[in-house]
Amino acid sequence: MAQVNSKEWHAGDGGHAQLEYNRDLQAHTLRIYGGSMQLPDGNSYELGIYINHPVSAGKFYFNTNPTPFTDNEWANGYAIVRRGETTFYTANSIDGFVDITSLTKESLKGTFEYTAVTNWSSTHAGGDTIKVKKGEFYIWLSNGSDMPWDGPK
Repeated sequence: MAQVNSKEWHAGDGGHAQLEYNRDLQAHTLRIYGGSMQLPDGNSYELGIYINHPVSAGKFYFNTNPTPFTDNEWANGYAIVRRGETTFYTANSIDGFVDITSLTKESLKGTFEYTAVTNWSSTHAGGDTIKVKKGEFYIWLSNGSDMPWDGPK
């Protein structure tokens, strides 16, 4: 659950996390998917987070990391906004964080906040801002790669 532009939002049954294997990092990375929910403005908002860093508990900052990641590592929050079945625009984080407070082989728990703006390639470039506050998750974790993962170290 979270607040999106000051409105209550939740992933419903659509929230999940998936491990992916990054061959450059030689490690699993993490993608968190939120389901889609329509808000009073008539748009449906799907939230997500991608952490291109070896999977671990801890706080990961979006675009403003005070401790720079090593080569090829980064984190990003995003939102996909739809009107009906059509993708209206996609927005990527300009600030914020995800804090993974609990991580097991089967699940993860944490909090997140970020501000996202439209992609520069969008016809709405820079014109739409999505503020995500008070985000929380407790979701199951699956391995979407062909590389085994034995859980957190």
